[in-house]
Amino acid sequence: MERTAEMRPLAKAASMMEKILYPVSRWLSYVSMGAAAAMMLMVTADVFMRRFFNAPISGAYEIVRILLIIVVFCAVAYVISVKGHVIVDSVTRLYPRKLKLAVTGIAQILSMAVLGLLCWQTTVYGMAMMRVGENMILLKIPVAPFVFIVAFGCALFLLVILVQFVFTLAGVSDEDTGQPVSSAERDYGQR
Repeated sequence: MERTAEMRPLAKAASMMEKILYPVSRWLSYVSMGAAAAMMLMVTADVFMRRFFNAPISGAYEIVRILLIIVVFCAVAYVISVKGHVIVDSVTRLYPRKLKLAVTGIAQILSMAVLGLLCWQTTVYGMAMMRVGENMILLKIPVAPFVFIVAFGCALFLLVILVQFVFTLAGVSDEDTGQPVSSAERDYGQR
């Protein structure tokens, strides 16, 4: 591919950015795993207390909501960086390589646009929650920090897609799927 030589510095910059994003997203995935375990324990304890002692844990629903936010938005960037998500390529696998790259690039641009809007609007919403002092009903925990976790997770997700988009532009991708090859994918053991 003739454009690869021109795009090489861009791919190197994306690779350097990936070396920063991947450890951050991996660390956040561990936070997500801990939150998933805590959520499981909370639900189990609540069901046990409700069933055997007729005394459910007060605020368990709110705690599970908080933990669910942490589970989803702390893990999404890592899942994308290691290609742990489902890709339906029943039609696109038949495309020529350049068309696969073009379709992948368009999907990445659309994803970045949606994630940018999500990040922006979630931040605006979090600032509004902070201004009015919105708290959860039973536990009186402020809502704003968890809205900002959503915004941060979306921003990290957007940056991971940006890196993959740069790799797509540079033509650095897996021959079979048209998806960018990353060091995260190699660490995860995919191939």
